[in-house]
Amino acid sequence: MHFPQEFEVTGDANAWPLVATAMVSRMIGTMNAILTLHPGELEADTGADVRRLFEQAVYLAWLAAEPSVERIQRWRRADFKSRLAADSDARAHGVQLFTDEQRVDLEAQVAKLQGDRIVFEKVAEEADRHWAGKLPGMGGEGEVKSWRGLYAIVYRNYSGFTHPTYRGLNPVVVDLSPTRRQVRLEAPYEGSGPYGMATVIFGLSLLILADALGWPNADDVVAIFERYP
Repeated sequence: MHFPQEFEVTGDANAWPLVATAMVSRMIGTMNAILTLHPGELEADTGADVRRLFEQAVYLAWLAAEPSVERIQRWRRADFKSRLAADSDARAHGVQLFTDEQRVDLEAQVAKLQGDRIVFEKVAEEADRHWAGKLPGMGGEGEVKSWRGLYAIVYRNYSGFTHPTYRGLNPVVVDLSPTRRQVRLEAPYEGSGPYGMATVIFGLSLLILADALGWPNADDVVAIFERYP
């Protein structure tokens, strides 16, 4: 096992190993949630978790493609600005998410950091410029098995299960007649669906980590893929 690990971090210039390792640790937690749902073979909640897993994987791929001070600062700046916006909204409703001192500190950090606004779709495209065609099973830019292609079939496709949409009701509503419907608990999903996709996404992330940090062993990851095609 590679956890726990300790790092000495003095700034953005040497923060990448910590960031990458922590991202994969979070992904392991998400995979555990997906595996917990697996015995019931349910699609809706698993699809929402796979969407979250995919987002984590794309940001890992994006940062691993260029773990520079500039890119890490851009990523951190977007996070800090999002936190400040959440605090401003909460304060408008009479609640503080941060103390005044904490807010001043966040604002000071944002002022020091550089970087444009991050758009997730563009993050996937930028990740493809480095990784597309370089990992086992991953296609080139513009192909369905690229990060941008998976954005369409995973992130956008499972959006309906993540949010309270009309489509999100499909797994629990059955047509009995042209006008009569039955609402039930979700039935088991036929096929690999989001479970198979979760395995692919997590496997690609481990291969990226192997390339970026030298662990886990890439051959071991590939061997597991080949054992369970």
